[in-house]
Amino acid sequence: MTPSEIVNHLFQAAKIGDEIREEFFRLKKWHDSAVVWHTHQEPKDALGFAELTNELVRTFEAIR
Repeated sequence: MTPSEIVNHLFQAAKIGDEIREEFFRLKKWHDSAVVWHTHQEPKDALGFAELTNELVRTFEAIR
C-alpha cells in the first residue's frame, strides 16, 4: 500500500482530519515536483513533512 493510499484510508475511517490529508498531498506534490526538476528541499518544508509523517505514524499505530 502506498503512503497516499494509507492517508486516504485513514481519512475515510475518520482517523485523520481534512487538514492533515490536504497538507500531506500538498507536500507530496511539492516533493514530486522537486524530484522531477532536481531542486533542493528547503529545511522548513522537510521539517513540515517530517511532522506530518510522524502524526500519520502515531495515528496508524493508535488504530492497530
